[in-house]
Amino acid sequence: MLMVQSRKYRVLFISSWYPTRISMTNGDFIQRHALAVSSIHDVVFLHVQYDKFQKEREQIHYNSKDNFREVIIYFNVNLNLFKPLFYFWYYLKGFHIIRELYGNPDLIHANVIFPIGFIALFLKFRYRLNYIISEHWSIYLSNSSRKVGFVQKVFDKMVVRNAFAVCPVTENLADSIKSHGYKGRFIVVPNVVNVESFNFSCTDKKVKKHFLHVSSLQNASKNISGLLHAIKMLTEIRRDFVLNLVGGDELEEHKTLAKELKIIDNYVIFHGEQPHEKIAEYMQQNNFFVLFSNYESLPCVIIEAMACGLPIISTNVGGIKEHVSEFNGILISPKDEQSLVKAINNMLDNSDTYNRERIREYAIKTFSEEAIASDFNSIYNQMTGNV
Repeated sequence: MLMVQSRKYRVLFISSWYPTRISMTNGDFIQRHALAVSSIHDVVFLHVQYDKFQKEREQIHYNSKDNFREVIIYFNVNLNLFKPLFYFWYYLKGFHIIRELYGNPDLIHANVIFPIGFIALFLKFRYRLNYIISEHWSIYLSNSSRKVGFVQKVFDKMVVRNAFAVCPVTENLADSIKSHGYKGRFIVVPNVVNVESFNFSCTDKKVKKHFLHVSSLQNASKNISGLLHAIKMLTEIRRDFVLNLVGGDELEEHKTLAKELKIIDNYVIFHGEQPHEKIAEYMQQNNFFVLFSNYESLPCVIIEAMACGLPIISTNVGGIKEHVSEFNGILISPKDEQSLVKAINNMLDNSDTYNRERIREYAIKTFSEEAIASDFNSIYNQMTGNV
């Protein structure tokens, strides 16, 4: 892969979402973007997190590995009305700490327009630092259960207009953002997968075929209840399969439904929430991957499954159709349980006919750390005039 890298930049990452001790998985895909960039540039990630349980007014945590550094500021105040002002104050404090410790950043890479875009906008005008914004949020999609409010839309438009570029993870998300009337430069850069951890492994032959679903298990977006009802219908056709469900939200409600449908344990196994490194093992042990979401942008689990060579069954939502086609899976309509039953039945018989090496090769070419670092490096070079 050709990469034009004229210099090594100091990149300041900031984000509306980021993994902290409050939530270890919140925005972990954003952290993976930053880690990919750190393979060729010096990255410092600044994040401010409110923690109502800590006793001190503020705590500053530093982490460092190779070219990747974190400065996470936790704060606790009783003045909830002024909490946004404290966020702003601590971001400025963190910015000055970073300048003293690591030098002046060359550029800012913000993540998720609202609300972190205000910090990027302020730093641009105060310190003449240009910024890009990576965007992941499904709120901009037409079928999202949440909608962009008037105040946020006004704010977003100002941030997008002043950004060097906005980098949605799919073309579909880019089009959705534009449909809200946002004017700016849009360059799609997808999510990233560690292709070393998520790799191809020959699946052991089992009496029953095993397939996998990994998500938060939030029913509103992931439609786990619809998936379970489809599994019940599938048992009326065949019984040579096991669905492995990984995720922790609303777990007891899903288990209760599975018990009512009489599919738990024999046909559906709940594994609960699992660490990221463990998910790679689950993917290597299953024959294919299934996602029955009502809406998505570009879920990392899809590209992680591809990196493991797994064929995919997914609803045709968000930007998934940009990467899933006949060579690596089956797309169905959201909420169509009959089509899901048909697709799983087909995949149970034909998953071995998919070229798993080709599926993995596509993931490496499109989503690997090297590929994503190259995409962002090209944008950074354009920002700084090094083209």
